[in-house]
Amino acid sequence: MRSEDVGAAWTRGDEVVAGQVPLLELGRGVQVVFTSAMYYHQECKVAGAIIGMDVVEGETTLRLQLRGTTHEGLLKLHSAGPLEEFRVHLCRQDCNKEEVADYLIHATTMRKMKEDAKEEGWVTNLLKVRPADDVDELGQLRQRQQQLDPERKEEERLKQKKKKEKDKKVKEKDRKEKKIRKEKEEPQDGSSSSLKEAALDGTQARLAARKTHMAVFAGTGLDPREKVRRRVASRARTVVKKKRHKSRSSSSSGSSGSSRAHSPEAADEGVFHQGSKVRLVAASQPGALACQALSHMRGLLLSEIGSADQPGVLKGCAVAYYRQCLQRKSSGPAQRELFTIAAAVDQAMSGNVAGCLDTLLQRMKSSESTLAGTHWTVSQRLEILPQDHVLLTPLPEMTTARKDVFEETKMKYLASMPEGRNASASGKGGGKGKAEGKDGSRGSGKDRRWGKGGPQKGDTSKKGKEESNPKV
Repeated sequence: MRSEDVGAAWTRGDEVVAGQVPLLELGRGVQVVFTSAMYYHQECKVAGAIIGMDVVEGETTLRLQLRGTTHEGLLKLHSAGPLEEFRVHLCRQDCNKEEVADYLIHATTMRKMKEDAKEEGWVTNLLKVRPADDVDELGQLRQRQQQLDPERKEEERLKQKKKKEKDKKVKEKDRKEKKIRKEKEEPQDGSSSSLKEAALDGTQARLAARKTHMAVFAGTGLDPREKVRRRVASRARTVVKKKRHKSRSSSSSGSSGSSRAHSPEAADEGVFHQGSKVRLVAASQPGALACQALSHMRGLLLSEIGSADQPGVLKGCAVAYYRQCLQRKSSGPAQRELFTIAAAVDQAMSGNVAGCLDTLLQRMKSSESTLAGTHWTVSQRLEILPQDHVLLTPLPEMTTARKDVFEETKMKYLASMPEGRNASASGKGGGKGKAEGKDGSRGSGKDRRWGKGGPQKGDTSKKGKEESNPKV
């Protein structure tokens, strides 16, 4: 059949060979009926709407959304997946229809679908029947359910109320746990306090001694805010520059030949000015020197230990610097003094100013006792800080270990003694007394050796010789 005749027959709705239908007539949305088709080598009829087309090497395959079929297998497959696409191969005369698949159909003849009223029933047997919009098929069931369960709404309301109360309790518990964790954590920058507020009536002195950095160092060179510390350091540098400029101007004016400039008083005044820079900075900008020293200590520690650092955070590191750098350079009283000062610095940096004063004053008492003649081992008992050369093992643990060794040694000694002897043989409760002789008789002095009657006949001891040959 010619292509013009096929096109005219297709337009009229007549059956035509599937492989001869013009592709332009098979557009998206066109509804077709395959009057002769094969599914798994079984004859059937299929109807549907075209949703796509694939042409590969002259072979045309339509992608179809099924609307109806006469094959029971296609009916079950479509019911399991209503949205699945089926592929319909438009067979030519040379197609052997041997290729099979679940979603593959071979079509031999086809035609254009007519109106639903003019088609047979199987053409639309896969379409879902929709009820009218104004008809509620489950209305009676809902009314019956409401009649049988009148307390359902009340139960739902109580259930929702319990759920809300439970959620509220969980949120309140989480909030309390977060608050407790926040109170336990120490502030890293010291700007905010997580310390528990203590009573100031003397009943909680340990907690009251700990103050926040903001309460102790606010506005000074040790302020927890980095911006304030930088401002104080900048002002300190300005003071030093002004003092240096004043010293230079006074020295230049003194070199003009005045006799006063070469006097001893002038020389002493110049030395005082050179040494007063540190005191001037300490008096005008408190905390600037301490901040600089702590920053330098931390930098040296980080370079030697290699630990991480938090820029802009001020921490006490004097004891660590003493352990790392100063302890190996000092000895004796100097070592003890450096250790005390370092510990006091760290206590002050932690906000424990009262504890810092206790440490310093107890060290002062110890030094005073040493100067008064008390041995240094006794004087150190007045100090708060422990001795430098302390052991990791505490004294009770060491005492227990020594007791165990003593008991073990005693058991070994008793086990090695000969048979018939016991511990009382060599103790206070047994054995021979002081006044008991070898034969069991008791005596004292010289009689203990020879008995009550003196030396016996034939005794060749020294005493016997003396008695036989008395001196004249």
